[in-house]
Amino acid sequence: MHKILIVNLNWVGDVLFTIPALKAVKKAREDIFLAVALPGRCRRILEFNPAVDEIIEFDERNQHRSLIARARFISEIKKKKFAKVIFFHRSSTRVIIFSLCKIPEREGYCRSKTRLFLTKCVPDPGKDSMHKAQYFLNLVNALGYPLKEMSYEFYVSEEEIKIALQLLREFEVNVEDKIICLHPGANWKPKMWPLNYYIQLINAISAEVEKVNFLIVGTRKETELARTIIENVHHREKVFDLTGRTTLGTLGGIFLFTDVMISGDSGPLHLCSALQLPDKGRYKRPLAIGLYGPTSKDLTGPLSGNFLILEGERKNDCSLPCYNFNCQDYHCMYSLKPQIVLKTVRRYLNECET
Repeated sequence: MHKILIVNLNWVGDVLFTIPALKAVKKAREDIFLAVALPGRCRRILEFNPAVDEIIEFDERNQHRSLIARARFISEIKKKKFAKVIFFHRSSTRVIIFSLCKIPEREGYCRSKTRLFLTKCVPDPGKDSMHKAQYFLNLVNALGYPLKEMSYEFYVSEEEIKIALQLLREFEVNVEDKIICLHPGANWKPKMWPLNYYIQLINAISAEVEKVNFLIVGTRKETELARTIIENVHHREKVFDLTGRTTLGTLGGIFLFTDVMISGDSGPLHLCSALQLPDKGRYKRPLAIGLYGPTSKDLTGPLSGNFLILEGERKNDCSLPCYNFNCQDYHCMYSLKPQIVLKTVRRYLNECET
């Protein structure tokens, strides 16, 4: 058995984008045992994925922050006797920690702070030179793993589907009606579509579609966003707050009963587009609508599933992607009016009826 360890990334969407590279490594040889190290919050993204044999939780900012915790972790990794480690993460700290695990082969992109720790490195084309999925696939292709397939998948278990159904029944949501999921949050404020736009969109769709329910999804930290939306719509009885009520797996279960999912460039958007249908006749195939302003669909747009990207206008002096964390204009998101999204939703729902 040839044991390989991948040191993966920190965010849901980013981990999904590494799956094509993981599949390339796994399928290169029949005897490969593939393990992935990543923070616990991203673990669920790779569970049930046939390309991954073992998931190892590592979080240098939390559970493995202290020197003692790191020493214990290094000791445990040594016992696993990996033949090779490939670094997807750019962190020099991680490269050093895993280099101390006595793994003979250490490979990744060449960077000034880490190349001395690597036994083999590939010239770095730059993280914004291509789509993130292609960026990691290029790395493993250059390292000798030839598969070039760009698709990625997220799998949901029967137990998670059952829990999702129970949650919908708790809110008395009929899965036969139209269900629209909204994710108003983001890990960076400029990526958020204005809350009053969500309110306008809900009001417009409610006026046109008789049997429709709106589910607001997200983390517990995004509950205030959901509350603001619900308190300001015309038909509160049609809008339900699921923030903090789902895991990544049960959120995937919710999406199996969803017609349309609307979000900025976020983890839930990518999770929805990557969703694998356990039974195509039993579940819906949601349309994932991504609302993009400061980020580029060419770098972080969905690549799998049923999706559509709507882009806002950008001013002449705006770069793409934008890294102006102090921006107060948000023209790129404010220019993406509710009427544009409404038109897209209306057309899709009408197509589903025909």
